[in-house]
Amino acid sequence: MKIGIITYHFLYNFGANLQILATIKYLEKLGHQVCVLNYRPPELVEKYRKTVASIQAEAHQQFCDLYLPESPVCENQEALIKFATEAKFDVIISGSDAVLRLWQKNVREDTRFPNPFWLTWTEQVGVKRKGVLAASSMGTNYLTFPKEVRSGIREALKKMNYITIRDRWTKTLLSLISYNQYSLKLCPDPVIMLNEVFAIPEQYSQEAVAKRKEYILLSIYKDTVSKQWIKDFIETAHNKGLEVYSLPLPEYEVQGNFDKIIGFPLSPLEWYAWIQNAAAYVGVRFHPIVCALTNQVPFVALDQYEWGIKRRRDRILTKPLRPLLRFSSKTYDVCWSAKLTKYCLNPVQYNQLSPAQILDLATESINLQSNQSFIADSQESFIKTINKILLR
Repeated sequence: MKIGIITYHFLYNFGANLQILATIKYLEKLGHQVCVLNYRPPELVEKYRKTVASIQAEAHQQFCDLYLPESPVCENQEALIKFATEAKFDVIISGSDAVLRLWQKNVREDTRFPNPFWLTWTEQVGVKRKGVLAASSMGTNYLTFPKEVRSGIREALKKMNYITIRDRWTKTLLSLISYNQYSLKLCPDPVIMLNEVFAIPEQYSQEAVAKRKEYILLSIYKDTVSKQWIKDFIETAHNKGLEVYSLPLPEYEVQGNFDKIIGFPLSPLEWYAWIQNAAAYVGVRFHPIVCALTNQVPFVALDQYEWGIKRRRDRILTKPLRPLLRFSSKTYDVCWSAKLTKYCLNPVQYNQLSPAQILDLATESINLQSNQSFIADSQESFIKTINKILLR
């Protein structure tokens, strides 16, 4: 089959790059011809240009050039329709990643409804099947959107051949506004498949492999913890016979008295290799935790994703959802699936713990039997989703 995929593939974000790589390689392994629909809204491109250093932006772009079979750049839905009409795809897939995220007041095409990720435009290009793969809304509260938007979402879902969602928050909110009309299944992030379909080239992994299990990674925002906290963390790790390396975010190189500062430029594949070979990971964001789980690396997630409801109207409309609010964090959601929520700490929790206590958590042995079961179940769910979308 000829398959088109639309997702946030090009972002200057390690996880966004790796999830599309895993999806492509799995589909190619099945013998399909894959094309990444190179949807790059100018406003989104500009946002990342302003926040990520050019030397690191080039590393992400080089990854796309080397590993992703992209279409010509499509800046808007009209360009997508034109290309897809000529390409004659059999199937178009939306996802994975935050392709179902919407903002109520935004001029960016990719975050208002309808946008290209909802695939309403595919009716104009004669595609045979379309589906959603492990999609997330990143905490979007659909209940607060106007009636006509909620109705439009229901219609878009109705026309999908198969839909899978990455997290329970998105699944619950979509189920509520669609009155449970559609079967919405959970599916893990595609990175869970990466080791099965792609071998990291030695040029990206050799340095990490040489120090395998000798270091702990710390990856944080500038204001996540204090400089003294970092100093105490490093000292405590040294007392345990471990080095501490800083792992950067695309927007920020973590500074401090580390044994090694992993700096820019950093390929997504090298970033993955550093996590894959670590003794433990301590830090922020979702995809590092998925990578740690995939490679059975102990971790402590410093989770800053939990969604806050600020407007009074939103608080009233979401009162029944308050027990679900913790699941608005995609990091907490995946830790819950892996039965490892003990290692997912929100800011209130981790600010109450000393560096030594965090390090003790990070160096605890993961229940390998439980984690292996999580990996196997997750991979089976991903494979089932692909089979359903493709009608295999």
